[in-house]
Amino acid sequence: MPWLTYVAHWPIRKALSMKRFQTHRAIPLTKLIHTLCLTLLFASSYAGAANCEFYPRHFQTIITMQVPATLSIPRDTPNGTVIYESPPLTLGPTPSSYKCTNEFYYGVQNNVGVSKSGDLVYAIGNTGLAWQWSFKDNVTIPIYPGIRREAGGYGWDTTRHVLRLFKIADVIGVQKIPAGTLGVFHADGVSPLAMATNGVTIVPQSCETPDIKVDMGSHDMSSFAQNGAYSEPVKFDISLNNCPPGINKVTYTLKPTLTSASQNSTRGIVKLSADSTAQGMALQVLNSDGTPLALHQSYEFADYSSAGGNLKIPLSARYFRVAETGGNGGFDKGMRAGTANATIAFVMSYL
Repeated sequence: MPWLTYVAHWPIRKALSMKRFQTHRAIPLTKLIHTLCLTLLFASSYAGAANCEFYPRHFQTIITMQVPATLSIPRDTPNGTVIYESPPLTLGPTPSSYKCTNEFYYGVQNNVGVSKSGDLVYAIGNTGLAWQWSFKDNVTIPIYPGIRREAGGYGWDTTRHVLRLFKIADVIGVQKIPAGTLGVFHADGVSPLAMATNGVTIVPQSCETPDIKVDMGSHDMSSFAQNGAYSEPVKFDISLNNCPPGINKVTYTLKPTLTSASQNSTRGIVKLSADSTAQGMALQVLNSDGTPLALHQSYEFADYSSAGGNLKIPLSARYFRVAETGGNGGFDKGMRAGTANATIAFVMSYL
């Protein structure tokens, strides 16, 4: 008796990143000489306009912000999200006061990455993470030279300081922020405060989703007498194993693959792979209630628990006749018995 079989695999996909490179045009010698002269004149004028120094017996103070040894973030957390904010640290008597005889600029000098003047978050290398320093009443300090201030004396007694960590790009794999100084508060000519941490490991969290193989069984050709006929659905589960706590939402998307292209995106039907010997058939994936899952559409797993653990997304699949109905009962037009395989990708997202 003719029969069909089906095996499905769900691969894991990774994103790639690209770097932009910039070229520089050589500067003629005459222009270079003029540029150097202008720079020297500007530097001399700027140094005279900003004259900051410590008061006698005052010096730089290092404030160390305690951060959990490990922080887990959902893999698909939007860029710009605060992933950690420290409790405010209020300083007592702090011998780091300074005075400036002229107007001056102040801001943060980033020790752990490249930042540009005015940035309000400071990159941490190529980790996809950044940090931020705020003080007083949630005043965010920009990268130096960021804020212009009038001449006078300044100190730190009773000021409140907060460290924030941000996700600013894709975090690929486990990232570590080493213990030590993140950056310093700098006023022209003096750096009265430094912010340090005890170090932290950032873990992008997601569930373990193993590949799935579904045995679709054997079916008689007579079950597919007409175009649009389908077999009895075969149930299967997408396993979500060892899900960490803290993930609030899981979504999944069904996508065709290179070996099994889309037959009907709206109805969740993909073509058989080239290694199949059966003809006139395709594969359709259904939700737990029997509703076809549209391709490329995101579906939320409503039963996901933020407590984590091991969970399952119940789905089903069935064969679906796509060959047109012909004469002689419809069995002879575009239909042939044999093996019927397909491969579908499930893309998981965690928020």
